[in-house]
Formats: sequence, structure tokens, C-alpha cells
Amino acid sequence: MVARDSPAIERLLAPDFLYTNASGVVPTCEQYLQAYVRTRDVVWHSQEMEGVRVRVFGNVAVLTARLHDRATFNNELMDAHFRTTQVYLRGDDEEWKYVAGHTSSANVANVTAAGSVPD
Repeated sequence: MVARDSPAIERLLAPDFLYTNASGVVPTCEQYLQAYVRTRDVVWHSQEMEGVRVRVFGNVAVLTARLHDRATFNNELMDAHFRTTQVYLRGDDEEWKYVAGHTSSANVANVTAAGSVPD
């Protein structure tokens, strides 16, 4: 995202990519690319993942992590923490595609040193 490498991101996303953002919006793959990658209304300053865990089940991989995004949306700075789950599928061509993802807000003050969020 930070590098604005739209062709690389397009190759990574499955055509029927399904994503739910932290606001509960579920854009199509094309809407996702337009809203987060192609638009000039968004400038990504950094995206940092911590506590990354990947589990592989045959041709499916599930990634979970804490995510720290810094970006400017329509001239407003966003500095926010999230939890993300990403699902990847390895196709017949052995290429991994990002098929589904979900991001939810994470209140950093409530995240313990072990990375879990208290009830």
C-alpha cells in the first residue's frame, strides 16, 4: 500500500476477493482497489504488522496479526491499530491469492503484553 504498487496488489487479490473493513463495509475487489490503492485521496505512510501467525491447511493459509496503520485520508491523518485476519488460497499454478480478509479496531490500551485483548 505504501509503495502504491497497484499491479502487484491486483495480482495478489483473488478476482472475487471479499473484505470487511473495521467500519463493517464490504467492498468488491474493484471498490477495494479504488478506495485503498488507486485513489489519490489516500496516502499510506506506513503499515506495520506485529504478532503475525500463519497457519497452513493444505492449499489454504490463515494469517492473523496486529496492524498499525498510518495514512492520510482526504487530508486527515489516521493513526490506528487493528486486528486482521487474512485468508490465502494456493491455486493450481502454485500462486497464493488473498481471497478474504477482515479488520477490526483494536484499542492498544487494552492489548496485553501477550497480545491478547482482555474480555
